[in-house]
Amino acid sequence: MRLKDLKNDTMAISKTILALLIIVLLLASTSTAYVIVFDNDSSTVGNGDSITVNYYGTVNIQGVEKVFDTSMWEVALDNETYPKTAWFTMRSQSAYSGFTFTVGRGQTITGFDLGVRGMKEGQTKVIVIPPEQGYGLMDLSKVKSFDLHQTAPVFVETTISGFNSTFGSIPVTGLTLTHPTYKWPVTVLNVDSGNDRVLYQNAAVQGSEYKVYANNNPAISSGWNIRIDSVDSTVNNGEGLIEFTHLVTEEDSWNIRGYTGNNMFVLIDVDLETGKAAMNYNSPLMGLTLTFHVTVEKIK
Repeated sequence: MRLKDLKNDTMAISKTILALLIIVLLLASTSTAYVIVFDNDSSTVGNGDSITVNYYGTVNIQGVEKVFDTSMWEVALDNETYPKTAWFTMRSQSAYSGFTFTVGRGQTITGFDLGVRGMKEGQTKVIVIPPEQGYGLMDLSKVKSFDLHQTAPVFVETTISGFNSTFGSIPVTGLTLTHPTYKWPVTVLNVDSGNDRVLYQNAAVQGSEYKVYANNNPAISSGWNIRIDSVDSTVNNGEGLIEFTHLVTEEDSWNIRGYTGNNMFVLIDVDLETGKAAMNYNSPLMGLTLTFHVTVEKIK
C-alpha cells in the first residue's frame, strides 16, 4: 500500500469515527433529556393524582401562629411548640394520619389543591392561602356586637312555654335552677297556670363572678367570667336591675370560644375603650389567611 493511500484511508477512518461520536453524543443527549422530562412528569404532583400528605395549618392570632388543624399526632400533642387556636379540637391518637385526596377533584380548599401541585414525594412546602382560596370571606351578618357593661332585670315574667324554652324545664313554684347563659341562680316565685304566667327571680349576688357562654362539657375550654357590679330589686317599676361587666381584655380577641346552646362562636374585637366586643358565629377560618406546612408522603 502506498503512503498516500494509507494517509487517505486514515483520514477517512478518523472522519468516520468522529461522525459516529457526534451521533452517539446526540443520541445520548436526546436520551438524557427524555429521561429527565419523564422523571419530572411522574414524580411531581399534578392534576388527577391521588396523593397522601401530612400537614398542619396555622392562622395568625395576636401575632402568634396558632395551629387550627393537623394530621400529625405529635403536633396535636405539643402545645408548647405548636400553640393551638381556641377552636382547635383534640381527637384520639388513631384519628391522626396522612390525608389522602385526588388533586383537582374539589376534595379540599382551592388554595391547598393548587399549592401542592408541582411538589415531589418527600418534599415539604409552606403554602399561604388567602381567604378567597380558603374558607371565604366573613359573613358580617353572623357577627353580633355586644356591650361589655350590661344590665338584666331581677324579676322576670314570662309564659309557661317561654320559661320552658329558656330553661328546658317545666316551671314549679320554688324551683331553683341555673340561668343557661349567665349561670347565676334562678328561683321560680310563682306559676299561674290559669293565666299562663310565670314569675322568676334572677338571684345574682353582688360582687360574685359567674362564667358565661360556657359549654356544658367542662372538658371544653370556653366562656369567660362576668362580675356582678350591683343588684337593686326596687327600681325599674318593680323589675329591679342587675348591673354586670364582662371580664375580658383585648388580648382575649380570637382566643376564647363560647356557646349559645349548641352554637359555637369566637370572641372577637374586644375594645375596652369603646366598651364593645363581638361574637363571631362564622366558621372561625372564614376571613382569615391560612398557612399550611405540607409534606407529600406519596403520589399514586
